[in-house]
Amino acid sequence: MSTLTQTSPFLTRSLTSTVHSISSPSTRTSTPSRPNQPSHRRYDHFVPSIVNNAHNRSNSNNQPPTISNGNLSSQEEWWDPETFYHPIRDIKSFLELARVSSSSSSSSSGSHKVDSEDSLYEMSKDWMPTNNGFSLNLDASQVESFDNNAEDSQSNDKHNLSLYITSENGYKGSTLSVGLFIGITSLNPNIGHKLVETEYIHSQTIEFAYTPEMEYYRLELPLILIESHEGIRRDDGFALCVRIGPRFQLHPSFTIPDPVLASTLSALGNMVDTQTGDVVFVCLKHSIDPSEDQQPTVSDDMNDEDSLTDHIQMTMQLRKRTIFAHVEILQAKSDYFEDLFNSGFKESDNDDERNTLKRKEIVVDDIDFITLYWVIRFLYTNSLTFSKDLNVRSTMTRRSLVIERGSRIINLPSFSSLRHNSFSKGEWDWHDISSNGEQEEWEVHNDLENKTVKSVSSESTSTCRSRRSEPPRITRPPPPYHNNGPRPRPREGSDTAKSRTKSTGKSVRSASRTIPNSASTNRVSEDHPSLSSLLSERSNSDIRFQPDPHPHPITIPPAADALEIYIAADKYRLDILKGLANEHLLKYLDEVNCIPLAFASYPYDELHSEILDNIVDHWTQVKSSKEFLKCIQEVRQDVWGVNGPMVLHNIYMRL
Repeated sequence: MSTLTQTSPFLTRSLTSTVHSISSPSTRTSTPSRPNQPSHRRYDHFVPSIVNNAHNRSNSNNQPPTISNGNLSSQEEWWDPETFYHPIRDIKSFLELARVSSSSSSSSSGSHKVDSEDSLYEMSKDWMPTNNGFSLNLDASQVESFDNNAEDSQSNDKHNLSLYITSENGYKGSTLSVGLFIGITSLNPNIGHKLVETEYIHSQTIEFAYTPEMEYYRLELPLILIESHEGIRRDDGFALCVRIGPRFQLHPSFTIPDPVLASTLSALGNMVDTQTGDVVFVCLKHSIDPSEDQQPTVSDDMNDEDSLTDHIQMTMQLRKRTIFAHVEILQAKSDYFEDLFNSGFKESDNDDERNTLKRKEIVVDDIDFITLYWVIRFLYTNSLTFSKDLNVRSTMTRRSLVIERGSRIINLPSFSSLRHNSFSKGEWDWHDISSNGEQEEWEVHNDLENKTVKSVSSESTSTCRSRRSEPPRITRPPPPYHNNGPRPRPREGSDTAKSRTKSTGKSVRSASRTIPNSASTNRVSEDHPSLSSLLSERSNSDIRFQPDPHPHPITIPPAADALEIYIAADKYRLDILKGLANEHLLKYLDEVNCIPLAFASYPYDELHSEILDNIVDHWTQVKSSKEFLKCIQEVRQDVWGVNGPMVLHNIYMRL
């Protein structure tokens, strides 16, 4: 879930429930206590001497939030949050009240609350958020000290400051899931910071479900931090901020225009894929002839073995592409990239390159160029455009082809781009691949070149062996690759780079020096140019590797495929983006695409479970569709692999 305490309006990170503190030695998200006791209702005298009551009540006639029975998932709707802002002044008196309250709690032995006007319990009796659906109460309790040698026992007393958030609505057999945010901020913030998000001294983000048995939520506030924080002592007070609303995954149907935020995000959007970026993603772009992307027909005869002999016959073109990005933005928006860039992934510090822009290079061979672009753009602008088309089979077959054979293109041997002819293509050219498992001419030619290098020199056997093996037939979606992170490509000067990215070229030069004069070893197939002729041509014409010929920044590409975005977001641990893709997939789910999507989503428990729920809810329409029959035939022919029978089992277990 996302937290509400970002440092800027556009650098939003996907996080779980967290506690944020400044200058706090130890803070944590508290858990509900005393679950079997009734809620605490506190109505006594209010102490106005140290508290300025400023509720910021709204004039909204908003009704209490809708309560749903049972599980709250996709049925939840947005409702206006209740907010509470309360400045507390005179810290010395406030801390004294905390000690009095904790003493009263200990003397009462938990049986009942001692009536006293000088306590936090009485001070907060009128605290209500904006819509009066909840009540807030402060209380303090004493933690016994085990230091028997202390001369001043009072100095060793420790107190817990607790905030109780109680639901004022009596729920009978119902559950209300809410998102709670509690923050402590400065009493007198700088006016110049008013247009950015509030900076909190301490904050907590929690999700909680109110039930008839749990009418309140209790959390601990950092009393030690309040007592010792320099800013609180300087202002002699602090402000308590509370937000009680729908779960944080839910968002309103509309937002109020914010010129400052809009202009900032627009400027960030213009920075996507600009050459000022210090990170370059190397990936593959695909192109499919629409006439080639044909779905297999469905036979009404389940015994017809030839009804679905092939999954999808697809001819696709791939070529290498790059996308530029900025380290600071990637790190601020994603824990994944922060871990990647801070885990020893460093550029060389050569003196010759101090005045040049150093770029970190990340090779991504399992995410398509368009999908990767939209993921990066979302990190900059918090927005992306989803395609309404859900062609699950084409998506999974395309991913399988790219993963199985795309790495050959993204890591082409250096001598493959030395001469452009019918058998050799450049680093940035289109390359044809097919789902029928047949190798293209450029693959066969590169196989021959690699095998030639292997045969002429025993020295280069281990480094120049062919990476071109006959690929398996693509008949099912690939297993999940979301756990495989992008591979940082080392620099030219590193030992790793010499053994990986430059190994082929060095081996070729070594082979040319050790080739004997014997004609039997120099001869290659007459149908292909010899290796020595390629090297001679490179030496004579001084051919160099072509730079990226594509313009940067690129024009905005077509809309993103929601399933591919979901897979990429899962890989990069982008929970907000993953939630958006999940919502889009469920919105356009129907009896035609729900079954193949169930197979494709099997590695992803959250999405898979929601799709199965949808299938069960609309089982009458699903079971009578031709798509369901097609999927059964595909499972028989092992199109969906070992997961196919398990998906059908899961469906029938839910019926």
